[in-house]
Amino acid sequence: MERNQPDNLPQADAITFIPSSRRKLFRRGFNITEIMARRLAKQLGIPLIPNALCKTSGNDQRGLSASQRHRNLRNSLQPGKQDLRGKHIVIIEDVMTTGATANAAASALKQQGAGIVGIWALARTPPPQWQHT
Repeated sequence: MERNQPDNLPQADAITFIPSSRRKLFRRGFNITEIMARRLAKQLGIPLIPNALCKTSGNDQRGLSASQRHRNLRNSLQPGKQDLRGKHIVIIEDVMTTGATANAAASALKQQGAGIVGIWALARTPPPQWQHT
């Protein structure tokens, strides 16, 4: 099991996470990316910004193509009301599939002034060409 963090993570000014929809949060009772982000921020002594991203709808991404995911996220992931001018923000995500969520989140953070946005995902869904026949 790999336990090394990205080299530039300690250089980040703050950590945030992909928020869950209200429906998913109600159903699960927790947001795994928030738990990971809180623990990581505490361990590294980096501030956590919990409201940097807002989820406005609960449309599930599972089973959608890359273009459908981008369309689905267009209005569902919105910027918070943070002053992130020039800051290096790291987004914590559990699973990255097409990168649509990471793209939308980075865009929302840049709208709040973030200078550098990175994403640290726990897992990556392999693209179709990686699958063995």
